Amino acid sequence: MSNKIFKSGWIAGFLMAVAAQGGNWLITPMSHPDASTLRTYAVVAQVAICAGVSLWLTWRHHPPAAGTP
Repeated sequence: MSNKIFKSGWIAGFLMAVAAQGGNWLITPMSHPDASTLRTYAVVAQVAICAGVSLWLTWRHHPPAAGTP
């Protein structure tokens, strides 16, 4: 395994963990009833950006199977 792929995988895993933490924050609103609307939007952005970059890092090393459109 190449060192570059390992580092990309490690970063992708870390970013997915950060996205998961943000998702957990979003589904437990009773734990933070005084959160502002801006903070909620910031956490939504955290989840979207971290998950998107993580998936991009993962998929760029795994091209689609031969014969798929």
